[in-house]
Amino acid sequence: MRNFRRGAILLTCILSLQMIKPATTLYANTMTLVYDGKQHIYRNPPITLQIEGETIETSVMPPIQIDDRTLVPAREVFEPMGAFVEWKATEKKVFINHGKTLMILEVNNQDVWVDGETLQLDVPPKIINDKVMLPLRFIGETLGFEVDWNNETRNVNIKQKKKELAPGSNISFQTAVKDVTVRDLDITSSLFTIYFEKPIQNYDTFE
Repeated sequence: MRNFRRGAILLTCILSLQMIKPATTLYANTMTLVYDGKQHIYRNPPITLQIEGETIETSVMPPIQIDDRTLVPAREVFEPMGAFVEWKATEKKVFINHGKTLMILEVNNQDVWVDGETLQLDVPPKIINDKVMLPLRFIGETLGFEVDWNNETRNVNIKQKKKELAPGSNISFQTAVKDVTVRDLDITSSLFTIYFEKPIQNYDTFE
């Protein structure tokens, strides 16, 4: 009788173990990161990045985490989201324009200028391994996207927020933007962003 009970208990344990779903194991990729004048050994598992369900591969620098904040390459991530990204190396500033939103970020500065207002970042932009890396969640949500983080799979999914219009509300068209290069007498050039109330139908070039 005792042998039967022991056998039944052992069988129950085996069946219970088989029903337990194995946890996802993510192995760390060791990298040497150079920023702020120092070398840092990075041992966190890799992060996958998706925009509207499509996986984004960053060729030079992968997404990384600093102080539990995800940083991503500027152009390779935000341009596929429809943003215009400009890097001014002499000022170490990044200009990001998306729709009606304009933000200016500076390397190693937690202050960020957004449409005339100064806000604070948890982690400032960094130049890491000669690549400009920006905080993903703050910029994504400021530009009107949803940024979802899955801690188990270390996956970031970025989706455009769905805008719900109230009954009887007027539908407004997105502001059209045209970049214009203006040259002065010293043959230098500057980039201006011109905002229009209505979409551009046509335009003429000028010298």
